[in-house]
Amino acid sequence: TAGADGARPPANLAAEDVAARVARRVRVRSPFVKVYVCGYDGFLLTPAASDDTFVRALDFNFNRAVADYRGHHLFLLVHKPEGRSAMDSVHWKFDAIYELGDRATLYEDDFGPWRLYEIIQAR
Repeated sequence: TAGADGARPPANLAAEDVAARVARRVRVRSPFVKVYVCGYDGFLLTPAASDDTFVRALDFNFNRAVADYRGHHLFLLVHKPEGRSAMDSVHWKFDAIYELGDRATLYEDDFGPWRLYEIIQAR
């Protein structure tokens, strides 16, 4: 999927690039924003972030996310379900979330193997 500038991001973006691009994308919405980074690959991505915008989530829950950060713009970053990422709980708790999102989300953009969704409501 093409980004806002019309260019397709490379599939092998480094964690620093993904974190920086996602942060730039979401911060235009509000200074009060959180990005839930799902799965074990989130442990590789979130140290690259320079602030607390990113929240690691091994066992993501929509209702808990909304309750924990009331008043924030919330986003969900999901790694493509390949290799070890396919075993992350977000993929078996929310069937086809990477491909289809969820009724509580809107597709935002792709960043290499990561897909970003805006959380628009609690489930």
